[in-house]
Amino acid sequence: MKKNTPSQEQIDTMRKTLAVNGFESFLRHLSACYKNSHSNAVRMISGATGAVEVTVRKWKKTGVTNEHAAKALCELARTHGFYFGLHMLRPTDAVCVAWIDRDDRVLVEKYAA
Repeated sequence: MKKNTPSQEQIDTMRKTLAVNGFESFLRHLSACYKNSHSNAVRMISGATGAVEVTVRKWKKTGVTNEHAAKALCELARTHGFYFGLHMLRPTDAVCVAWIDRDDRVLVEKYAA
């Protein structure tokens, strides 16, 4: 199968999707540290990043757009005993292209029968 170079629009769309999924995963992991208390996790994230709680909740739809906040979340994860890489919250172009390529392969396999 010939690889197509994804457009910047495709990369940006994938970046948002991965960033949102990454933040939701981070929130689930942190909530588990507080006996599944979502509100405690949001307060902890707010304190660690300096973002107000409304902004933290907004990240469930936008992903973490601030690099300083993303680094603070990675450190927060470390202090709570789990790993969360910066690329999971702020995906690079290479990560986005790899996921686009994966999605393309899955579609070809699905419909090539």
